[in-house]
Amino acid sequence: MYKKILIPTDGSDLAMKAARHGIGLARASGASIVVVFVIDTRTFAEAEARIPEPAAQRYHALLEELRRMGRDATQHITDEAATAGIAATSEVLEGTPAAVILELAAKEGADLIVMGTHGRSALGALLLGSTAQSVIHHAKGPVLLVR
Repeated sequence: MYKKILIPTDGSDLAMKAARHGIGLARASGASIVVVFVIDTRTFAEAEARIPEPAAQRYHALLEELRRMGRDATQHITDEAATAGIAATSEVLEGTPAAVILELAAKEGADLIVMGTHGRSALGALLLGSTAQSVIHHAKGPVLLVR
């Protein structure tokens, strides 16, 4: 049925719930998984040019902390996949989340994307998250949203 499943995560409980669905589907279909955490750098790119030098160190420290959070979040999912006997790889990438997810799905040849309906943003909790909405509108293949 599926050969490769892409599972985006932001480290939230809902993303973990979606990941468990993805792992279950991978086990049932013999698929491997790719887990991705995307650091949304749109605001960082604009701010970096304007940040005075003392604050630039904090900016870079924050970016490194987000990378660490991404590694932790993806590792948690790949560990669960390994326990279930599923081959899994992970990436921590930077950019516009929906665009990065769609690019990675194409690059990896993912035939399914499994993700939560919204993540950590407050506004996203009220509506279908903007990342999920963009992914379902632009994905070339099936997208399973978990809520």
